[in-house]
Amino acid sequence: MSKRGNLTSKELPLPNSLAAPDARSFWLTRFHTKLASAPLWLSALGIFLLGLAPRLINPHQPLVENYIDRQVHTAMMARNLARGGSPLYPEIDIGPFPAYYMLECPIYPALAAGVSAITGLELDVAGRLVSAVAMAIACLLLYDLVRRHESRAVAALAAAAMALMPVTIRYGRAFQPDSTMLALLVAGVWAMDRWCERGRRDWLIVAAAATSGALLLKVISAYVLLPLAYLAWKRWGWSTMRRWELWAALAIAVLPSAAWYVHAWHVASGAATVSTPFWQAHKWVSLERLLDLATYRQLAYFIGLRVLTPIGVCLAVGGVLLRVRGQLGVHEEIPFEVPVTLLCYGESEKR
Repeated sequence: MSKRGNLTSKELPLPNSLAAPDARSFWLTRFHTKLASAPLWLSALGIFLLGLAPRLINPHQPLVENYIDRQVHTAMMARNLARGGSPLYPEIDIGPFPAYYMLECPIYPALAAGVSAITGLELDVAGRLVSAVAMAIACLLLYDLVRRHESRAVAALAAAAMALMPVTIRYGRAFQPDSTMLALLVAGVWAMDRWCERGRRDWLIVAAAATSGALLLKVISAYVLLPLAYLAWKRWGWSTMRRWELWAALAIAVLPSAAWYVHAWHVASGAATVSTPFWQAHKWVSLERLLDLATYRQLAYFIGLRVLTPIGVCLAVGGVLLRVRGQLGVHEEIPFEVPVTLLCYGESEKR
């Protein structure tokens, strides 16, 4: 107090918004500051380990969780490949023989068999390890993709959400190609985003190769061509159709998978027991199913409860509302590849 009984400028009360940050703002600011001051390699390593560690719990668990038949069929292919089977005719041990499993190109079973042969791990452990490492790589690439457009804090939160989401933990330790497909999808968008910024053709080749691998693993990953096409248009605009390198990249991405599925069709026409992607085609092209409200009701159930979970739904809705109000600095030109991937997870949960 001064002699006149008035408050000095230092003693004047501040508005509530400026007097002291609330606890939420304090911890968010501190998190952002700490993360920004840490070495980039250290934060990247933390994200990788966060994506890897939860999926390495009990790797010797028998393949009896989730979709047992799908995991067992994939393990059968890996075992037969390890015994010298042909990758062009992947077999499963179901009669009548020979029983070919042409649903996807057996890249993942071949990786599992290779890791098992090199490391001496049991085949089922090697398969889980491949899935876990693939999901950790997906989290790391997502972190770098978001970091290049936003702050490290936003990138870390995005990667952490992906790493800890129940559906990614579930498939990230399963003897299935899903997590490997997701890693390749994120890698394709990550590399295409770098090409869009720098224009170097080596990034375009990486994007095309990663997309090709994803299509070979699962044909439903073809939706990623939409955000990739957007990035191409973002760089070249209406002249995109005249760029020969983009047509070459499209050929690299699509032709190998097209060749594989033509081969699968021929094998199916001459084999007694065979699984191909064509037996599920009615799920994706049936107009009656697309117009049926029950389809979307079931899809919402699987996405809301089994993919995102109720907590994830609340966080997603809150994030969208904040984005609409302009309170989040999310870069609007980042392709929404991962959310669409999770939507496909929701559809795959119904299989």
